[in-house]
This record gives sequence, C-alpha cells and structure tokens, in this order.
Amino acid sequence: MFNMSDDNLVDELQSAVAWRQRHLIEFDDMVRRYHGSSYMDDGGRGSTGEYPENYAFSYLSLVLPRLAHDVPRIQVEATGENATDDTAKMIEMAMNIWCARSQVRRTIERIAVDMLFCWGAGMVTPKPVDAMRRIEPGHGGKQPRVYRIAPDRFVIDPAASDLSDARYVGHQYVCDIDDLAASAKDNRYLDAEAVERLVTNSDESEVYSSQHGRNIPDRGQIVVTEMWIPDAEIPESFKMTGMYHGAIVRLASSGDDYYTVISSEPEPFYGPPSGPYALFGAYTVPGDCFPLGTMTVAQSLLSELNSHLKSMHSSASAYRRLVLVDSRGTKLAQDIASTPDLHVVPVENIDRDRVVPIEIGGVTQQQLQYTSMTQDRLDRLTGLNEVIRGLVTGDATATEVSTASASSGLRIAWLQRSFADAIDNLMYVVGWYMYHGDEIEIGLGADSMHRFGSRTTFKGGQFEEDFDSYALRVSTYSLERSSEALQQKRALELLQLVMQVGQAIPAMPFVKWDRLLEMIGDQLNMPALREIISTPGAQPQPTSSPAAGAPGGVNIGSADVGGLMSAAMSGLGSGGGGASV
Repeated sequence: MFNMSDDNLVDELQSAVAWRQRHLIEFDDMVRRYHGSSYMDDGGRGSTGEYPENYAFSYLSLVLPRLAHDVPRIQVEATGENATDDTAKMIEMAMNIWCARSQVRRTIERIAVDMLFCWGAGMVTPKPVDAMRRIEPGHGGKQPRVYRIAPDRFVIDPAASDLSDARYVGHQYVCDIDDLAASAKDNRYLDAEAVERLVTNSDESEVYSSQHGRNIPDRGQIVVTEMWIPDAEIPESFKMTGMYHGAIVRLASSGDDYYTVISSEPEPFYGPPSGPYALFGAYTVPGDCFPLGTMTVAQSLLSELNSHLKSMHSSASAYRRLVLVDSRGTKLAQDIASTPDLHVVPVENIDRDRVVPIEIGGVTQQQLQYTSMTQDRLDRLTGLNEVIRGLVTGDATATEVSTASASSGLRIAWLQRSFADAIDNLMYVVGWYMYHGDEIEIGLGADSMHRFGSRTTFKGGQFEEDFDSYALRVSTYSLERSSEALQQKRALELLQLVMQVGQAIPAMPFVKWDRLLEMIGDQLNMPALREIISTPGAQPQPTSSPAAGAPGGVNIGSADVGGLMSAAMSGLGSGGGGASV
C-alpha cells in the first residue's frame, strides 16, 4: 500500500520534480531556438548568429500536419455480450459531435508539438475546470474537457518505467490563492487551515518557472499539484459503485521546492481505472518513464551543426580581397583604389611584381564538406530528407527517390501510430465520462434519423452495460491531411465503386455491406461512404443481358468490384496512407 503520510507525499513529489527537471535541462534552449529572436527578444541568446540553422521549425512544420491536422473521428464497436450496435452508434455519434464542439483539435495540436520536442501529456476532466482554463467554447460546460499538460508541469513516479506501472501520476497548475481559499470552505477534501497558512511568493518568475524573462506583477498565486494514486485506499461505499478508482491528493507551493499538503483526506477519484492522463511519446527509453522526443535526440548534432555554421559565418565575414603595391608607388595605389571595376590603368615601366592581388579569410572547402556531412547525419537521425521537404532536384534516380520516400514514410508512420495510440487512450477517458455522466445530453441531429428513424439525444448515465463492452478507437488517417490530388483521385474512383457496388448489393444479401463499406470508408478516409448507399432500399433491378455467372440474373457490370476496391485503395501505402502534404 502506498504511504499516504504528508512527509512521504512531499518527499515523493520533490523526487518526481527533480527527476523531471533532469530530462528538461535543455528544453528552454530548444524552444528558444525554435521561435528565434524575431519572435521574442531574449537578450541576444536566440539570435540568428547563434542559431543559424532553425532545424526544429523545419522539422515541426513538415511533421506536425501529419499528426494533428484534423479533428479525430471516433469509431465505437459493440464487443461485449450484452452490448448493442445501436448504443455503440449513439456513443460514436455523440463523441464525434463532442470532438467538433469542444475544439479538441487545437488541444491535441499543442500536445503534438510537445511530443516532437520531448513528450506530451493530456488530461481529461468530467467538466471544465475554471482554475485551469477560463475561456471555454459554448458546449454547455457539463461535457468532458481535454487539457494539455505542459512538459514541465507533468509529474510521474520516477521509479516507474511506464505510465501503466506508476505508483502516482499528477500535474501542476497555477491558481489564485483567494480562489483556493474560497474553494476550501466548500470542499471537504481540502484543509482550509492549511490553505490559510499558505504564503505566496512575490517573485512570480518562481511560479511561472518556464516563462523566463516575463515581467509579471505579483498576482497572489501559488502552484497546486494534484497527484492521482491508483492504489490508494478509499471508503468501501465508493468502491461498490465501480465508478471510483484510487484517490487524489493535493499539495501547494509558492514556486520553490517547499511543498505543503493541503488535502484534509484523499479524495476518491471518479473516473476509469486507467486514470485521467495520457502520455504522448515518440520513442520509449528502457527503464525510464519519460518518452524520448525527436528534437531531444537531435540536440547534440544540432548544436554541432550550428557551431560550424557560426564558424563559417565568421570566416565569410572576415573575407577580404586586397592589392599589394610597392610602397614607393603612391600614385599607383591611389589610381587602383579610385578606379572602377574592369577599368584599365596605363602605367609606364611597370614591374609585374609590384601589383599583387591577395585574398584573406573566407569559407574553406573543409568547412563546406564537414557542414554538409553534419547536415546529412542530422537528416539521417531524424528521417528528414530532401524528398519529404519536396526538394527533389532530379539528380537522384527514381529508385533512390522511392527508397528515401519509403524510409521517411516509415519514420513518420511510427510517429503517427504512437500519437494515435495516445489519442485512443485520451478518447477512452472522454467516452467513459460521457457514458456515465448523468448530466451529459448531446443532440445527435439529422444523422440519427437515418440510423434510428427519429431524432435522438444521447444521454449519459442511462446504460446498464459496462463501458468496456464497447471498443473505442480513433479512425485510421482521420488526424492526417490528404493531398488534394489524392482526394480527387479517390472521388473519381468512388463514383465507379458506388455504381458497381450498388448493383451487387441486391444480388448478395448475405454480405454485411454496412460493415464492408464502413471498413473501406475508413481506409479511404471517407466516413460517409457507408451512408452513400442505402442498403435496405436497394432492390434488384431487372436486366436484359445478365453477365455470365452473375447470381440472380443481376448484371454486376464489366468491371470487377474487387478490382475497383483495390484501385480505390491504391496509393494508401505511400506517404503513410495519403498523408503527404
């Protein structure tokens, strides 16, 4: 059982913060190099002279649209014994409407940027929390909310090797001490006396630890840390409901390393057994709980590249072309200095050794070669090459371009898969709160008439089946951006596909066409494909010349349906499923 004493909680939090800071030793410099001095004056440390190569911006601008370009599209499937397809469809429609209303795409975009730098973290709450975000879109204020947790505000057990085996996970946020004191009067889980004893730090830079250089006046704020402890003991009455798992404890700090427990008792956590957090990471590190970001790996090489680029800049700035003349030829020196380019100066009895042009400084061939080699090493490390940048000069063969594209696609596909897995975990928590929340009401609109025969409203808390009876996942490629050319190609092939499948449906009623069209639409990133053909309304059409072998005398057409499906899905393997931009 986890030790819940105040002294141990403070020790654990201090240990977790120290372990986190060891991973973020260069995070501020990475961000500074990313935005440059033109975005924010930082005392000359982010100038172009210091960081000539803004590799982080180049990488993020090319990879970010392939991770978080669009709103995630949710698919829900009934997998449990008592689960129904209608309920699964209601959950799916409600969650997709929620994704559009809650502006979750903007939140996951910010998390994706964090993930490419180091790691990203997201948290779901049953309803918006005023202390964490004061401006909310018009979605009722009672629906679940996804929050981005900054890398330097995320807390996790340093002894864990993964989020799943952490003894505690938490986050930190800045709160007005007056608001916290007012909340403590009504919240039985907050110690009002401990809150009253808190003292704010007049130096707000200690509170906003990652915002160096900001002149923020004293706002009377403190840092609140919420730690979710999965194996914390909670009252039996909460366990019996099946809605509470573990407990939450709160600590406060004025920005330094001194923490005070402000929980009067652990608060039972209302939420799924997996907890409210999702951790986004590109790569795992054996034995470490924090993932590894691409820009973190590239920092040493990037520093080396910028060092040589600065050296080349100094060498180029020192370049001079001089003309040496005999010290006795004063008039000749003046004529050379005042003569325009390519002008001939006649001189009598000139000695050819008396005029000597020389060059001093400049970029050497060795500097160019080593800088190019360092750039190639950096590209190989991150998978960023000229093909993904769109700078194909024609010097490479088609095979070389295809090989480079496949290699880049593999790297990006891994990032997409890692990001989508974390989004799955995040959306699972959202779905859990919507499924069990008795205050959740979402109108499903006109689309519900097609499915249920009447307009339907999704209401949480009315279902008898366990939420785990339904499998929830984010649709393939829904987060990515498809190129315009590929979309046009798919639209034309879709027309051919619909013409043929529409004739085949009445002839083969034993095929689950709704499921088949849903799968094809998922792969083609066309969620409405299943609704284009009305399966119950499809009736056999009489034909005068049925194709040979066609069942029921229905003319399926000269084109093969399987061939058309294969043609419509062609190109999905390149660029990560049509994710090229």
